[in-house]
Amino acid sequence: MGMEFSRRAFVRAAAGVAAVGLCACGANGEGDQGAVGEQNVNVVVVEEKDVEPATEDLPKLAFFDLHADTVDTLCMHEYEPYASSSDEKFDGTLAENNAAVSASRMGDVGWAQCYAIWTPDDCPTVSHREFYEHGAEFFRQQLKECADAIAGVREPGDIDEALAAGKVAAILTVENSCMIEEKKDLELVDEFEEDGVLVCGLTWNGTNALAGGVSTNDGLSSLGKTYIRALEKSKMIVDVSHLSDESFWDVEKAAKRPYIATHSNARAVCNIPRNLTDDQFKAIRDRGGLVGLNLCTWFVHSEDRDYEVEDLLAHVEHWLDLGGEDVVAFGTDRDGSGMPDWIRDCSRQEKLYKKIAKHLDEEITHKLFYQNAHDFFERDLA
Repeated sequence: MGMEFSRRAFVRAAAGVAAVGLCACGANGEGDQGAVGEQNVNVVVVEEKDVEPATEDLPKLAFFDLHADTVDTLCMHEYEPYASSSDEKFDGTLAENNAAVSASRMGDVGWAQCYAIWTPDDCPTVSHREFYEHGAEFFRQQLKECADAIAGVREPGDIDEALAAGKVAAILTVENSCMIEEKKDLELVDEFEEDGVLVCGLTWNGTNALAGGVSTNDGLSSLGKTYIRALEKSKMIVDVSHLSDESFWDVEKAAKRPYIATHSNARAVCNIPRNLTDDQFKAIRDRGGLVGLNLCTWFVHSEDRDYEVEDLLAHVEHWLDLGGEDVVAFGTDRDGSGMPDWIRDCSRQEKLYKKIAKHLDEEITHKLFYQNAHDFFERDLA
């Protein structure tokens, strides 16, 4: 969709990188997983902390989304790749806009939303740092301008407090830490913390100074290992969604705390490099982490059609078979990728819940939509 600089076009192209020779998506999950499946998983026993269940004052239906690109979609019009894109332009605030995620269209659903600042691998007109800081300033202003509808999350209890007040619980995340180019740039971790960032992805699809993205075979650098230690010291969560398989396993060896994949699906169901292998899912499970189900069409299947709820459920049910009842969540990738009309807008979330609840029991459906992510962040922020 749109010109070659369209972010949506970038995502679609990158999703298929290295997929040549791999089997087409299929529920049987057969295909060459290569040496990745042979990796030894560094199992870490996570000490469970008491987590208060969501308060009874919260809305009956609650949703926690680990990833959306709404911030960039609304504020990066003057920056590439958005400036030269022919994609539809979206405007407004986080509370009221014509993009896919708008607080004004969430209805009675209690909503916790991770708002990503995506920084492209190539920034031809500004530095990576300037690109990030523009997004962070927009998010900061939105928390002030839309204080009656949106509340920032920094401390334990902030999520429940926001939802109980009828507000969106807003979490700031970083998608691609490419602004960390050398050791002195690690001072940006303090800036992230001051900005309220809670989740950081090391790469997008290419290689940067920290690690290799999904379109490469590169692993974690020594600077990347130092960066992970700095993030964990500041209690920020590492996001592995865009990493190469090599970098994923390097993170598994280097990390001391649970990490998450904010928006990735099951490679055994749809065999593209951006989706997780079973061994990777198990590693996240054993760490006590999360995996967010991505609604992007080409992450769900490779057929030339819109998907149905059964196609999404194939990923969820596969993960449940791997013991992932407490791991599964959502990372919709709204405002950053293509998906069917019946699910694209945030106003369709209740419809999606009803469709999935017909297939899964009530407890697992609630865990998938809200409780797992809620409990993880409460533990991590404590």
